[in-house]
Amino acid sequence: AERVLEICSLSDRFRSLPGELSHGMKVRLGVAQALIASPRLLLLDEPTAGLDPGMQMQFRELINEIRDNTTIVISSHDIGELEELCDYVCFIQNGTLVREETLGVLKKEVSRVSYLVDGDLPDYSVFASAFSNCDFSQPEQGRLEINFDPERYTLAHLNMRVITWLFESEALLLEVRPESSIARLFRGR
Repeated sequence: AERVLEICSLSDRFRSLPGELSHGMKVRLGVAQALIASPRLLLLDEPTAGLDPGMQMQFRELINEIRDNTTIVISSHDIGELEELCDYVCFIQNGTLVREETLGVLKKEVSRVSYLVDGDLPDYSVFASAFSNCDFSQPEQGRLEINFDPERYTLAHLNMRVITWLFESEALLLEVRPESSIARLFRGR
């Protein structure tokens, strides 16, 4: 008991009754109960639901501490939470597995930034050739979208290069909109 209470940051509440604990502490106590037998598999359903941001951060730290010794399966509608905690993601819709992939592969598919300029875009073909492994598209007049590999280019680096190119082309930049959430993949299903 002392071992799992230490893991779950509840050592100071060793003599407390469950009814005396906050909601977040009760969630951690539930994880402690599950860990007492040193399981190889831990199933969690919506583990951070109802937790305040501070408790969510503590819970993520807890999961990161135990993940080396325990396989953790998390069921959640909070895709941001999954991006924070998981290495591998499965999308289930109406009881059917529709997609499974490592988080790294999914992130490469969804890292996108969109630039909107006033009027027509300057010719970006020469500029685009300098960025191999990026997909450039122009979905509407004045908008340039770039899908990029976040392991190869950071958003800051890409923004610096694109904004400099637009400035040198005398284009008036109106908007920069990054999007790198795997939620976009699920919404598209």
